[in-house]
Amino acid sequence: MLCTLTVVSETPWLETLRKKPLHTRWAEFLPDDVPSGPQGRELAHADMSPHNMLVTGTGDLLLLDRALACPAPAYSAADPATVTMFARTVHAAWEHWERTRPMPHRAALTSAALAWATHRAKGRQTGAHAVSS
Repeated sequence: MLCTLTVVSETPWLETLRKKPLHTRWAEFLPDDVPSGPQGRELAHADMSPHNMLVTGTGDLLLLDRALACPAPAYSAADPATVTMFARTVHAAWEHWERTRPMPHRAALTSAALAWATHRAKGRQTGAHAVSS
């Protein structure tokens, strides 16, 4: 999955796709001190729900839904602080949606987003920043 999302995030955003960029679309969930990093022009897949992915018989991962896709920085090239901020933002968004529009799969996504944000925060404290994490 990580390899697929990395490749996707290195794909230039198609200007013909009229979607708000991450820093605009997710503005209500971004921290006040948002860096300029999320303002990239690559494709960001921001909905890593198992309902939106299919593993083929050969082990390839297919992304089925890009409703939350938007232009943002490539994960592999993003500043570690930007990735950590994005992890916090994803958690805030899923937590909000689980509370305001509950669906059976959202609790697991909120839990996974919290685990990622917590992992990123711990890495920040120790100085360890793996973009792939």
